[in-house]
Amino acid sequence: MTKKFNTRSKKLIVNADEIGSARCVTDAIWECLNKGVVTSTTIVTGGMDFDNAASLVKGKDFCGLHFSLVDFISVSPKHKIPSLLSGEGKRLYPLKEFLKRYFSNRISVKEIKIELENQIVKCLDNKINLTHVDGHCNLHVLPKIFKIVLELMEKYKIRKFRYPRESFFNIDLGQPIQYLIKLAIGLNASVIKKMVPAGITHPDHFIGLANSGYVTEDIMLKFLKGMYGGVTEIPVHPANFNKEQIDEAFGHTYYPTHFFQTGSRDKDAMLSERVKRFIRDNGIALSSYKGL
Repeated sequence: MTKKFNTRSKKLIVNADEIGSARCVTDAIWECLNKGVVTSTTIVTGGMDFDNAASLVKGKDFCGLHFSLVDFISVSPKHKIPSLLSGEGKRLYPLKEFLKRYFSNRISVKEIKIELENQIVKCLDNKINLTHVDGHCNLHVLPKIFKIVLELMEKYKIRKFRYPRESFFNIDLGQPIQYLIKLAIGLNASVIKKMVPAGITHPDHFIGLANSGYVTEDIMLKFLKGMYGGVTEIPVHPANFNKEQIDEAFGHTYYPTHFFQTGSRDKDAMLSERVKRFIRDNGIALSSYKGL
């Protein structure tokens, strides 16, 4: 159930995904948390820079968990989750391969629960106060996975999650593939809406799926101008691009070629004085998941 706010009040959560994935990502996110408009982040337990990132966010009140079932290194032992692993050590499958296996019932739901729970435990063992959860590639909105997420949220008393459902009419013709992905995620998000029990909450609005990884200063200002009353989350991916670090973190070429090369634009937008001024001049209150 979503917490209600005065419709005339606009509150903004800017969440930087994937702190801990690689040092160049962690450094950029940390700068944006301290000097920019980023108010929240989510950590990757299987990231190459997890230990450093965990030391930074330990005991803070702005870090959630970026549940990861693809791309990164698993937390669980190999023999516990064989259906999730690509065969390259403890590396999880890339997204396309995971989805093919998931929809052909070659991914064990039991093993998904084992891995996701171990990711929570790893955060708690490192004294990270989890404000919320979201999912890498938003896989947490797949109904069978979301059922597990809800069970784990209840067990570990996590009450907030990302609900990546935004207007289907916000079309970005420059990002057609991203828009199709947005449609798929939004449709699944609509399905899981009925599964959310009382006491579990999320922001009222979500903006940015079709521009994921491509948030320039102008795009950020467009998002801000289109905000409604209530709490809005905008996901961003700041990075100081370092190909060697990203290749090591993700283990394949999709992200270095198509995603984090643009991370410097996200970072610049989050540090932009124009963006800060617009937020200030238009009475938008920066918030976080803790404030929900």
